[in-house]
Amino acid sequence: MADPQEPVPQTSLCLGIAADDLVRLRRHPLITTLLKGRAATVRREIALVDTAPRADSVLAEDGSRALIRAGWLCLNEGNEPLLLPWRANAAPLPDVAALGALEILAQGRVERITLPLAEGRLQLERLDLARGRQRQSIAVLRFEDMPAAKAAELALSLCRDFKPRLLGAPAVVPLASGLGLIALAPARAGEIPPMLPETDSAIAAACAILRHCLAQFEANIQAVLQGRDSEGVHQMRVALRRLRSALDIFSPILPPSWLETLIADLRWLNAPLGKRRDLDVFVEETLQPLRAAEPGIKGLVHLQTLLDARRQAAQEALLSALASPRATQWLLRLQRLAAASEAEALALLDPAQHEAALQPAIGFAAATLRQRRRKLKKLGERHGELSVPELHRLRIRAKKLRYATEFFRYLFAKKPVKFSAMALARLQDTLGALNDAAVGDELLGGILGAAGEDAAAAAIAGWFAARQSMQLSQLGPAWKAYIALKPYWRDALPQA
Repeated sequence: MADPQEPVPQTSLCLGIAADDLVRLRRHPLITTLLKGRAATVRREIALVDTAPRADSVLAEDGSRALIRAGWLCLNEGNEPLLLPWRANAAPLPDVAALGALEILAQGRVERITLPLAEGRLQLERLDLARGRQRQSIAVLRFEDMPAAKAAELALSLCRDFKPRLLGAPAVVPLASGLGLIALAPARAGEIPPMLPETDSAIAAACAILRHCLAQFEANIQAVLQGRDSEGVHQMRVALRRLRSALDIFSPILPPSWLETLIADLRWLNAPLGKRRDLDVFVEETLQPLRAAEPGIKGLVHLQTLLDARRQAAQEALLSALASPRATQWLLRLQRLAAASEAEALALLDPAQHEAALQPAIGFAAATLRQRRRKLKKLGERHGELSVPELHRLRIRAKKLRYATEFFRYLFAKKPVKFSAMALARLQDTLGALNDAAVGDELLGGILGAAGEDAAAAAIAGWFAARQSMQLSQLGPAWKAYIALKPYWRDALPQA
């Protein structure tokens, strides 16, 4: 067996395709033009394996297994073990040889066509796995040993004639999930390893931050597709908000011709994602607690049934959007931009942008943080007299400053950044009830009557009012705690 301690190089890009497209892809004119050798076809038996349960082991009690529990899948292809991370925060690469006897969890076959190109390889694969009577199959297009920017560019070209779909993980991960061997967990931004820039320029920082936002989005694709945990939808929405904020921050030094399309597609994808998330929040944070506290209120059970149906419809609309060519092309364009080297990124910009793009990232960050803090402070100083719409704007400004604080944290001392982020999170949370109430009122429109005419609507209105009163009572202390912090980035401001 190959040394299991040596990490197997992973593809930078893996897309799902229709099984019927495997032959067409191989003969596509673009691929035949790039081909630099003979194609090789391999058919092998494969098996997912893990530690065998023992009677004296905790494994026998909870049904979990060492590799899966650590966030890894061990795919044996012939006698070669291939360790694949299925969880964003997987433990360090384990020593398979030290685990002892292994047990087969699922078996199947893989058919792989490898096409050597001028740069890297293109692999067309079909995998079939079975666990008892359960069977799962998938066909994928993989780009191996190819620069990420080149892979994204080539994939975009192929999108014109094919309809690849987003996977966000190696092909075996959705197969293992479909067979019930793993339960995909949502991934928070803090669980994604930082992607530091290669140079200290503002454009290098922009690309690195975009890569990190994209990594969070991709890490939650499978959790959303499986639809078992509403937290996956939340984290994917957070990823889109972070992406939108990053595009806004770096817009002066990003390609103008790219921005309009990227932002338009992001808004399009966020629509079904936001609808599903808003329903989740209303049901889980308002309706269910209210039912538990006041089970006798008339109409709440019926409302739960109506909203569950809407959640299902929203999930189906979200899955349709994620499987669409538009979503795939949007992600590939972002990957193409985020993967660019400093020189490649400069080539995409107008010459007038070069000076700003090449300025030190720390100066760019400090100027951004100063600007966003000023906007927050201008509105927040009047927090005691703001109208509801103004309080909404205050929450959004706090959120934008919080994202910028998190993006640039690697440039400054850890403690001041941590304290600032915590204070902004507290400020944002105190204003959350206002947003929940506004979204809840919109959701209930057309479902229930006015609060004075419907018992359930009246109860929900009272629930929101109580939450708003409680959270807004903390706004003053939260504001004082934030404004007391000194701007840690002041010394890094560019000299006039």
